[in-house]
Amino acid sequence: AQKQRLEDIHGDAIDTPVDMWWWLAFFHAGMVCGKVAAPPLLGWRQHPRQHTRTHGRLSIDSLRRIKVHFLMRRGGPLFTATQVVIVSVGCTLSGWETDVRAHPRSQGKHVLAVEWKPAKRGGPGGGKGGGIWTALLRSRKNAEVSSEHVVQRGGAAPVGERVVRLWAFGNETVRQRVRQQVGDWEESNDWFVA
Repeated sequence: AQKQRLEDIHGDAIDTPVDMWWWLAFFHAGMVCGKVAAPPLLGWRQHPRQHTRTHGRLSIDSLRRIKVHFLMRRGGPLFTATQVVIVSVGCTLSGWETDVRAHPRSQGKHVLAVEWKPAKRGGPGGGKGGGIWTALLRSRKNAEVSSEHVVQRGGAAPVGERVVRLWAFGNETVRQRVRQQVGDWEESNDWFVA
């Protein structure tokens, strides 16, 4: 009960737009939405100076924090994860790592940030480094971890372990390359998050 309250308090402290919170809560509850072949039920317009484009609570940092919160909530993909591997580059990688580690539910989870991006050309990447398990073992020993370690899982998870990989790439073309080059994608354990 106390852990649940901690989660609730953390969520209450996140300054985020109400509509983003509503949509994430909607999907978290297992709801679905889609287009209907009928007159529009809702219209929306945007203009350059509206708050959704200028207000600080809509910064990339704020939106990332709310995404992390919903990933960590009961029922979210990181709730039962024992290991979290974040894959991206630059400020995106460091921002995701910081926010995942800062969430109260990250306690007891091993978090590994890996700088990697898919090749612009070519087939599947990785495969030489021994897989995700080698990477996690090496990182726990503070040994160097190659990006090749995380591109392939390298076999089944040890008993009691669940690794979730967060791929922080927002561009659709890059996402397609990630999917092509990551040969062991698991729908329940691999998530695009940016």
